[in-house]
Amino acid sequence: PQFYQCNRTSTCGCGSTPVILTPSRIVGGEEALAYSWPMTVSVRTDGDDSQHQCGGTILSNTYILTAAHCLSSYESGPVEGISIAAGMNHLLDSKQIRRTVDRIYIHPNYSRRINGYRNDVALLHLNASLNTDANVFLTKTCVHRVDPPLISS
Repeated sequence: PQFYQCNRTSTCGCGSTPVILTPSRIVGGEEALAYSWPMTVSVRTDGDDSQHQCGGTILSNTYILTAAHCLSSYESGPVEGISIAAGMNHLLDSKQIRRTVDRIYIHPNYSRRINGYRNDVALLHLNASLNTDANVFLTKTCVHRVDPPLISS
């Protein structure tokens, strides 16, 4: 295991607790230090606020990134029956912050299992802001800026 101390001057990616990184896989998971991953959320489907479907990560106060295969019965556009829970240490944490998803954007070139799950990404738009600046249990994931290539004429 490797102990990782986050740069507290950063505006993204840091929790109130440092993390311990291990060489294990994501699938199946393992117990994390309490409140060490404040950029993660629980994506919930079928209108059941307590039914965890998949994980996601906070990109901004109103957008969540998740896997498209988690939303296999949905299409891009306005949606009902999807929610997220954030700011928690475990799935039943009473401190969780819940938001309803009002629109999903599935990558237009997403291919399902038969084609190897290519472009397996989706964005979820929240109906109300998470306000990551005012809550120590929430933070945005750090995303590096990508400049489009310059096109010469």
